Amino acid sequence: MQLLLVRHGQTEENVRQVLQGQSPGHLTAQGYAEARELAAQLEKLRGQVACVFSSDLERAVRTAEIIAGVLQLPVLREPLLRERDFGELTGRSIAEVRALSEMPPTVEPVEAMRERARLFLERVARVYDGGTVLAVSHGLYLRGLQGVWAGCPLQEIPPMRNCEVRTLQLELPASPSSPTACSFHPQGAASPAGSSFAESLSLSDGEA
Repeated sequence: MQLLLVRHGQTEENVRQVLQGQSPGHLTAQGYAEARELAAQLEKLRGQVACVFSSDLERAVRTAEIIAGVLQLPVLREPLLRERDFGELTGRSIAEVRALSEMPPTVEPVEAMRERARLFLERVARVYDGGTVLAVSHGLYLRGLQGVWAGCPLQEIPPMRNCEVRTLQLELPASPSSPTACSFHPQGAASPAGSSFAESLSLSDGEA
């Protein structure tokens, strides 16, 4: 199956370069314009996309609603697509977080975010085998999801621009007894041990 990954439009928090985490986030005028421009580009896929999933956080939902409106599909809100939960760091500047020597315990571990991504990939691959699905989510989460698919840590995945689209091809294991995760680890690799903090600091300006 084909999975179209979309990062939400620009937010006020992106402009201020602060961590949004699992807070709602608020699209700017530019963010709405980006979503409308992308929707116009995706209109040619009307009738080909089976469904539109979105993180249930406001910035993603607003972006998804504009795209889904053009595709004439409802928006399916999916908590698995939420951005990483930055706990007490939510609202802090990205520059400030980069200067930390360790993450506080209230921050969602990278491994937990990757597991959410793996579960989403597994679900859509099984339910929409052979179809095309679009999912609107967040910068750091989508890099983590692509890392799960490629079998590499997220810092090896280039950051996504607001309203950028990337396409993944998902396949189910040939044998029902095979671990589904193998479909998304072509190199047979998971996040290297001890890499979580390195991945935590792999933030682009205005990304999360």
